[in-house]
Amino acid sequence: MSDVSGHEPSPTGGANTEQWQDPRAGASSQEARGEAPTPPPVVVGFDNSDCALRAVDRAAEEAALRETGLEILTGWPWELVMPPASMGNAESEKVVREHLDKVIKRVHERYPDMTVEPALSWERAADALISRSGEAALTVVGTRGHGGFVGLLVGSVSLRTAAHTEGPLLVVGPHEERSHGRVLLGLKSVLDDHALEFAFEEAARRNAELRVVHAWQFSPFPDDVHKNTAEATHIKEAVARLRDRFPQVKAEVASVEAPAARELLEQSAEADIVVVAAHRRKRRFGLQLGAVSHALLHHAQCPVAVIPTKP
Repeated sequence: MSDVSGHEPSPTGGANTEQWQDPRAGASSQEARGEAPTPPPVVVGFDNSDCALRAVDRAAEEAALRETGLEILTGWPWELVMPPASMGNAESEKVVREHLDKVIKRVHERYPDMTVEPALSWERAADALISRSGEAALTVVGTRGHGGFVGLLVGSVSLRTAAHTEGPLLVVGPHEERSHGRVLLGLKSVLDDHALEFAFEEAARRNAELRVVHAWQFSPFPDDVHKNTAEATHIKEAVARLRDRFPQVKAEVASVEAPAARELLEQSAEADIVVVAAHRRKRRFGLQLGAVSHALLHHAQCPVAVIPTKP
């Protein structure tokens, strides 16, 4: 089994000094030979926790919908996937490989023809996922894994990955997933076009309807009222344009006077996935998610897709 650099992990410990090879180079060479480039895989973080297993199951489903492969990535420290024990790195690697083999078998029981690649990384789990997120079709992570503090609803790996992901991220919680045939999108502005397009694509793949929620709050100031009215109109126009590209998707827009987080949390109970743009802010300790994304990651009743906004 190779790590994300494409090399065998060293059993001696320490940071991996090998550089991961950019997959775009391989795609370019395929194009030069006249071959169709290999579609990017869905990448899922795995630490053998219950949430990670649910994330793997959902990631495999997403890979099947995209007709692509699955990469199951375990980041350092590998000991988090094992029972508490004092082991050397060589033995740790062996145990981790055994867990990865089991989870690959689990995927192949549902999707026997799916290409599934394991990957070990010397990077911390969140950093490894962030490194891969820019080239993955989708990155998937569970809300909490091993090593977290009891009582936390969302672990540090999920929050850090969401705050820094370079591509679409799906966060899978502990709730039981049910099929409602609905994709839910919280849209603040037409500038969040990446999130809007992702939601349409997801609805098309799932043969689901799309509900776009534009939430706004009352203001006594005429300028704010005009701004909210204009934004609602722009959103309806943007949705209408994408209906032409995705005629199979039944899409509706709901402009509601309510706090966005509360409205989306309530409606998440009847959605297969809720999509939100990552409105990230620079803080003293780095990038942090906006309030709506943060609330959804902690309390949504279905998986949450966080889509990076334009730089």
